[in-house]
Amino acid sequence: MLDPAMIIDFEGNLVATNDRLAEATGFRKDELERKNLLRTDFISSRSRIFLLKKCLNSTENSDIDTFEIEGKKKNGDRMFVEVMMRKIVCRNKIGKLVVFHDITDRSIKEIALKDSDERYQKLCEDVRILVLTTDLKGNICFANKIAKTYGFIVNAVAEENIADFVSKANRSKLVSIHLNVVSGRKIHEEIEIITSNGVFTVDYFSSPIKEEDRITGCHIAMIDITDKKQIMKKFEKYSDSALELKNAYRNL
Repeated sequence: MLDPAMIIDFEGNLVATNDRLAEATGFRKDELERKNLLRTDFISSRSRIFLLKKCLNSTENSDIDTFEIEGKKKNGDRMFVEVMMRKIVCRNKIGKLVVFHDITDRSIKEIALKDSDERYQKLCEDVRILVLTTDLKGNICFANKIAKTYGFIVNAVAEENIADFVSKANRSKLVSIHLNVVSGRKIHEEIEIITSNGVFTVDYFSSPIKEEDRITGCHIAMIDITDKKQIMKKFEKYSDSALELKNAYRNL
């Protein structure tokens, strides 16, 4: 057998192990065999009871149970393994054949990706960036938590289309943006969105979502610039007033 493997009886004792298990973990056979699963250091503490329960479950001979657990090498390194377990008869006793397939590299990448996604989501929430994804028709598939602040209902948002959140005056502009993005372009525009919570002016960033070189939807990020726009309008108003006063003073 090319993968590390062991045989466990229905009391959780390790009856036999193969050479591959010793090579993969650094544990010698005599350090594992004839020990109870709960007392071996090969399985991490969080996975021991789970694996033991799986071993004690009675299944048909043809049934193969597949799951993932965390293991530990003799040097302390963590390892993630995919487990395939099957009921067998060994030395006239019923037990479980447990085969381990090392998926450490894949799991570490998945954990790193999940951590990266969580950090990205937290960053978006902290800086109040509204993040959406849509399909090719503009139907919203995902919205982050900040969407509630802007009147997007997170639980039911997938039933909405992005065009439902703009005025009729801005709809043709949004359609143009969407068509450009699904054609492969990245777009940055300023647009007005309307929700149950009010009217917001946003910086609208949109780029295509690609899967295997095929565009499947749009990624959208919106930054609220409503206050900024209002301040700029006031500034322009005051600037015009100041210019009028300056010209009046000169004429006087």
